[in-house]
Amino acid sequence: MNADTPTSLYDRIGGSTAVESLIEAFYVRVLADPIFVGFFRHTPLDQLQRMQKEFFCMALGGPVSYTGQSLAHAHHGRGIRSDHFTHFVGHLLETLRDIGIDEHDADLVIEHINTFANEITTVSIEGGACSHGASQSFESTFGGCLMEDFTKLSPQADHVPNRHSAAES
Repeated sequence: MNADTPTSLYDRIGGSTAVESLIEAFYVRVLADPIFVGFFRHTPLDQLQRMQKEFFCMALGGPVSYTGQSLAHAHHGRGIRSDHFTHFVGHLLETLRDIGIDEHDADLVIEHINTFANEITTVSIEGGACSHGASQSFESTFGGCLMEDFTKLSPQADHVPNRHSAAES
């Protein structure tokens, strides 16, 4: 690898400037979606976007530390199901594409964010199991369970890459 090639996903997508653009464009999309209106009704949006920028910077390998509450605590009791999460991730993927992130890096961003699914959701896919029978643990989520089951849960399923598709075999 060339010494000038960015090593972290955070750097490859454009660092803090790209994360800021991503979060701003992402929340325009999310807040316009009737599925999510109730989740954000009493949420101070400036604080939400600030925390999301911090979180994304940290999650993508940037030099920023996340100072917010634990994800499990912040999302506890909000009734966020796996289908909500996958729909949210669908908006994220579309936003990544809209701001010009290449498909490979967009897929990696989605993979990174999927690792946090269990901390955010209150109900796991199919009562706690992925379609292939693995438990919805951190390890199976990281291994791609949510990506595989996205097609069953989201009306935008054709917009989210399945890392285990026949085309990749």
